[in-house]
Amino acid sequence: MGKKVILFFLWIFIIQSSIVFADENIDVLLEKLDNTSATEKIQTLNQLAEAYLDESPSKAIEYGNRALSLADELNLKDAKVNALTNLAMAYYSMSDFDTAFNFFSQGLNLSESFQYKKGIALNNNGLGLIYHTQGDFNQALEYFTKALNTYEKMQDQKGIAHSLNNIGAIKDTQGAYEEALTYYLQALEINTKIENKEEMATCLNNIGSINQQQGYYNKSFNYYLQALKIFEDISNSKGTAVTLNNIGQIYILMEDYENALTYISKALEIYTSLDNKEEVSNTLNNIGYIYDLTENYPFALQFYEKSLGIREEIEDEKGIINSYNNIGTIYHYLNELKKALDYHTKAYEKSIKIQYSEGVLSSLENVAFDYKSLGDYENAFLYYEKHSALKSTLQDEDIRQNIIEMETKYETEKKQMKIELLSKENKINTFKYRLQLTLSLVSLLILLIVAVLGYIIWKEKKKSEKLLLNVLPSKIANDLKKTGKTEPENFENVTVYFSDIVGFTKISSTLEPKFLIDELNDLFTHFDNIMEKHSCERIKTIGDAYLAICGMHEKNEQHGQSMIQASIEILNYLHQRNENSQIQWQIRIGIHSGNIVGGVVGIKKYIYDVFGDTINTASRMESNSEPMKINVSEQAYALTKDDFSFIKREPVSVKGKGMVNMYFIADH
Repeated sequence: MGKKVILFFLWIFIIQSSIVFADENIDVLLEKLDNTSATEKIQTLNQLAEAYLDESPSKAIEYGNRALSLADELNLKDAKVNALTNLAMAYYSMSDFDTAFNFFSQGLNLSESFQYKKGIALNNNGLGLIYHTQGDFNQALEYFTKALNTYEKMQDQKGIAHSLNNIGAIKDTQGAYEEALTYYLQALEINTKIENKEEMATCLNNIGSINQQQGYYNKSFNYYLQALKIFEDISNSKGTAVTLNNIGQIYILMEDYENALTYISKALEIYTSLDNKEEVSNTLNNIGYIYDLTENYPFALQFYEKSLGIREEIEDEKGIINSYNNIGTIYHYLNELKKALDYHTKAYEKSIKIQYSEGVLSSLENVAFDYKSLGDYENAFLYYEKHSALKSTLQDEDIRQNIIEMETKYETEKKQMKIELLSKENKINTFKYRLQLTLSLVSLLILLIVAVLGYIIWKEKKKSEKLLLNVLPSKIANDLKKTGKTEPENFENVTVYFSDIVGFTKISSTLEPKFLIDELNDLFTHFDNIMEKHSCERIKTIGDAYLAICGMHEKNEQHGQSMIQASIEILNYLHQRNENSQIQWQIRIGIHSGNIVGGVVGIKKYIYDVFGDTINTASRMESNSEPMKINVSEQAYALTKDDFSFIKREPVSVKGKGMVNMYFIADH
């Protein structure tokens, strides 16, 4: 089946900016509100806004606005900064990032105008939060670092710990795990000294996530349990729910689905009580994923559909797309292929509409698999082609983005000219000058666009030719370009290589789709380079299987020796790669020598393929091999026995061939 898009969240905590006031509960503050002076009233209003941030952001906005109005009236700048910061945090918690950004910016500008260091630090931290949420990690890092520098000048230990944790989260997101861990541990040490339990738990959770991403599940589990105990002790419901989800994910990775379901269900109860619809939908999705992994497809479908319902209610566009993909995949497993195709198509169409590239890539592959299972191979191949083309096209996105920006600038300038024409009739001469200047700029812009488009077309043509040579041998490609047809050929005395990844289905089900594709691309690219080095030719890949031939279009008297040498080098490469890789990939290799037939299949959609008993026998050699070993047939052994050391195996029963002699290569 195609890639499933499962939203399972590894929670990295970013500590939010906040104003810290006296520790008074809401009832006391409300009673105090009507019995204080104007100056004290502002502080009380800000305290109420702070107190309501988690419980009711709308009430926090109400009290923040009252504090802001009174602070303006009394011209109390520090109180105004506090009100602006609380309003920003309230809008941030409601995911209204534009409004939050506006209030943080006002708060920062005002703080800098009279050097209010606390306000400078808080609002720099807040702007870092906004940029982190929007995926601009470099900008986020810049603002978090400014906040850290200010806190260090103030010797504010809690603020320093805040910023260290947030910088660690950025490094974590960027994959710089060692740097991230250093920042998290520094933040944890400070929070432990000042007995800031909530942020101690936050740091422990973040350290747990680092270990989880590096595959140290036992360490990660222990950190999560420490965080959970602290969150429960201080009655922090949201932190408790997040940590329960994290523990549930560890159990999934350890394939202990019963415990995973227990912890994630507890998280769901808490999110439901908090009426946090976004996290309720995500947690429902995660429970569906567990049932998906355990092949309880009716239950998986039930939870995926519940998650979809909430995502539609809160208009979570990307979440809706991921739910469509997940539901479609379940229907595929249930063999309801038309329903599967319907959901995957909806995911594809919505992804196109909102320009969600990851959703487009995932849904394209899912649609292709649906068509393949329906027996519609033409459409299946069409969507595979779209998937491959989109992946290549995304690499040129920067060029396209520049063109879009130039076109937007051009449209903006035209609108501005119209406004000036209507409102400044008394300045005709000036307008004419500007018009001429703008037309000159437009001409240059058009020439630039034409030049960029010409470059893109040239580059795409080169890419198409390269892709054609990747799909077809150069002789076949030239025949097709010249005459539109080609004849099949017999090839004698060749050696065929088959390999397959051990446990691929199980491993791939635990990986993010993009990560999985990147891994396969890296593996097969290295395989291709090794094959080319030894004058061997990759014919095709089928999922995780890899087929190559030596001595086919390029005659090679040593085809057996070359193929075995390439196979040994591939295993050596994998051994070396696995020493430093998060995923330990292993393959089985089978090799056989003989005669084959090669030719183009299809009329409109060209596919070059090879046929014959030699191909089938090589496949049998692979399926009867063992992890990280090269299994050689009697024929290949006869060609190469003087060049390599072999280990003769007991004869193996092969379907359609009876008992067959096979040999393992001993030289690796």
